[in-house]
Amino acid sequence: MRLPWPNNFTITAYYDFFEQPEIQNIFTLESLKNNGSTFALFVGKSVKEKFSIGVEGYLSSLSNGSKNQSDSIYENKLGFGVSVFGTYYFNPKIALTARYDRFDPNTCDYSSNDGRHFGLIALAFKPHPNVNITPNVLYEFYDNLENGVKVTPSITPRITICFQF
Repeated sequence: MRLPWPNNFTITAYYDFFEQPEIQNIFTLESLKNNGSTFALFVGKSVKEKFSIGVEGYLSSLSNGSKNQSDSIYENKLGFGVSVFGTYYFNPKIALTARYDRFDPNTCDYSSNDGRHFGLIALAFKPHPNVNITPNVLYEFYDNLENGVKVTPSITPRITICFQF
């Protein structure tokens, strides 16, 4: 059966459940479930040699996967990530690409300020059908830590050359 999606449109949904052995609560010595799951969704559209855009996100959960040391409490560990990206083709030989990712491995109240941000911007040149030359800049930074410490962001310029054989 063909779904009535517009041409060049993609949507993907994903779910995964995994069962793990129970863990022992070190404070009460009771057994606790430690199962996890992940849900992800991708939505994108592309038109060859014109543009492509997309967004992808995921949510993950791990039963009793996070322990608050100060309160001696186990909580479900919840994490999420999102990525937004796109490419615009000026012509068949030159394209501009950008991407932004946000990742937070643990959204518990006592585990704040552990998020990560990543970005990329690139200009791709295709001087030959089998060769891509892409100068690009990557940047990465983290949320400020609760104690006020700042992690220095990294900015990395580079050139990627790809040959197809």
